[in-house]
Amino acid sequence: MNRARRFFRAGWLGWTCWALLAVSLRSPLAAAEEATKTDGSSRVYEVRKVLDVPYYQGADADPAKHKLDLYLPKDQQDFPVIFFVHGGAWRHGDKTGFLGFYGQLASSWARHGLGVVVTNYRLSPSVMHPEHIKDVARAFAWTHANIGKYGGRADQIFVSGHSAGGHLVALLATDESYLKAQGLSLKAIRGAIPLSGVYRIEADGHMYDTMFGEDADTRRDASPVCRACSDAPPFLIIYADHDLAMCNKRYAEEFCTALKEHKASVTSLEVPDRNHVTLLLKAASDADPVKPSENQDDIPGDSTASTHDSPLTTHSSKVVGRLAPSPTGAQHVGNARTYLIAWLAARSRAGRVVLRIEDIDSPRVKPGAAQGALDDLRWLGLDWDEGPIFQSDRLALYESALRLLQDKELVYPCTCRRSDVERAASAPHAEHEGPAYPGTCAHRKVADAANLGDRPFAWRFRVKAETVEYVDGLGGPDTPVWPDKSVWPPINWPW
Repeated sequence: MNRARRFFRAGWLGWTCWALLAVSLRSPLAAAEEATKTDGSSRVYEVRKVLDVPYYQGADADPAKHKLDLYLPKDQQDFPVIFFVHGGAWRHGDKTGFLGFYGQLASSWARHGLGVVVTNYRLSPSVMHPEHIKDVARAFAWTHANIGKYGGRADQIFVSGHSAGGHLVALLATDESYLKAQGLSLKAIRGAIPLSGVYRIEADGHMYDTMFGEDADTRRDASPVCRACSDAPPFLIIYADHDLAMCNKRYAEEFCTALKEHKASVTSLEVPDRNHVTLLLKAASDADPVKPSENQDDIPGDSTASTHDSPLTTHSSKVVGRLAPSPTGAQHVGNARTYLIAWLAARSRAGRVVLRIEDIDSPRVKPGAAQGALDDLRWLGLDWDEGPIFQSDRLALYESALRLLQDKELVYPCTCRRSDVERAASAPHAEHEGPAYPGTCAHRKVADAANLGDRPFAWRFRVKAETVEYVDGLGGPDTPVWPDKSVWPPINWPW
């Protein structure tokens, strides 16, 4: 069976993919944004957010789409700026992204000393070309005129965007007419870094009808490859080795060649082991080649610019994340979300990732499921530094930990069956993973296990009856009620 169909049977396609990516990025990057410590080799800043700033206020202004967000290194001055345009096939998307994706990615860049502007623009089918690019030009002009008020350098604005956003910034940086309409020229753009962009709007491609119409001349004028010019700013064209057909090496290198023929400064970069989505997903990692740098020497065409006083370098970290699939069946979208969160939580801090196979529930382990999980992780584009470690080979460690818990009376023997717990639940507990344990056996001590004879039992955590408050990076503030959880043995008892 096709791997995409097997792994995501519910339709891992199009915007389902972006929704998952958004959810996955939100938690680790939201937490990373709060980090303010330095290890001596890299400075990390608090992030100041200025959201929903209107960049166009004419009579026909859209109340949502004519706004942008700023993500700024707090209390800093004279920093370079990334002007970022979201993707979504010119028909979908938002400056924050699904569940905050673009906003969290921008925060991760800002905490390393870059100012980031993420803009909205009107979408098809409400409008058609050239309205998308006109809006992007308006947002850029606002940024150029106002970023100095927020500490950024108006002469150091680099444009970037992904997918359709890559197309729009490439067109902005080659067809000067849109900037001229805003009183600017191509010289206002310090550099362009399109990611997996669309550079040719094919004349016979019906997929573009809604956004660009059917006129061949209009499509040609909307194609950055046809607008290449000698006045274009320095370009770094980035694409994935497994990119979408309309964004792949053929089209990226065609655009690169067109710029070179006009004597423009341009470099192309094919990133290995990436697809259209993971090219941007892995930009959250400090060591990734797509990650922007506040060191302007690392930005294309900027060899003569002075560097900011805190260059970004990859730094060591004690953060260790884990990928922990259970080989009890085929993986699904929920598993993928969890793996992406864990991977990003570590990689966004230059941490290590350990792969651990949770195969201790032996009656439920399915033959071949562990290898299937490894194949799925690789298909997702995730890697790891250690493992796979099979937990069934480490049962002695579990037993040692259990003895420590027993010595401190933090567990007790429980003879309740699952059906007993379900019957004891007198009301729904929607916020739990099932009915809360009612404490039937909580009166027992560890020594009571010796008096249970042949009765099967499990060791259950003894949880204090107290309110625990915390802030979940994804769900926000929470005050859950913690039921006593089963600890050992790691067997799905049948009663």
